[in-house]
Amino acid sequence: IGCGNGSVARALTSYLQGPGRYEGLDINGNSVTWLREHYAGWPAFRFTHADVFNKMYNPSATVTAAEYRLPYEDGTFTQALLKSVFTHMHPRDMRHYLRELGRVIKPGGRAVITYFLLNDESRAFVAKDLDVIKMKSNWDGDPLCRVANLDVPEHATAHDEARVRAYTAEAGFSVGEITFGNWCGRPGGGLQDVVVLTRT
Repeated sequence: IGCGNGSVARALTSYLQGPGRYEGLDINGNSVTWLREHYAGWPAFRFTHADVFNKMYNPSATVTAAEYRLPYEDGTFTQALLKSVFTHMHPRDMRHYLRELGRVIKPGGRAVITYFLLNDESRAFVAKDLDVIKMKSNWDGDPLCRVANLDVPEHATAHDEARVRAYTAEAGFSVGEITFGNWCGRPGGGLQDVVVLTRT
């Protein structure tokens, strides 16, 4: 989900074999068109345009993420990757997408999701102005969701870790591992926080 320009798909072209398959979903229609053309020779790879509203990436769409149903049957997948998706979404939309993930992922399957997570440590770094993205404002007055740009809040979004954990459990997942990133000024690591979930 959020397959973007297909960087993960490209890495899998030399690895993925039948009956396995790759499904890429993105709200950028131009990217999906390009991917369909350039991956036409790989029948195990399919790309779908999710015409979902996002003020930064798809402002002309009318369907909200909170209304969108992933175009897959229940229990279809063993793995899902959401790289830099929830870093651009409202909490209610994130909650709905987690529920949809819980629907389409098989029990025992996994999801890897990146976030900007707000917890005591990251908030302390942000308070010292060490965060590289400068997420200083609350989205819709919600202190559990910070954004960098109130005019285009989807530009970068940080979510409260405790609420993320609650939404995750509600959707039928357990948290297996979290690797915290350096977005807030924390030393070491990659930029975003990486969360590995298991479908219970």
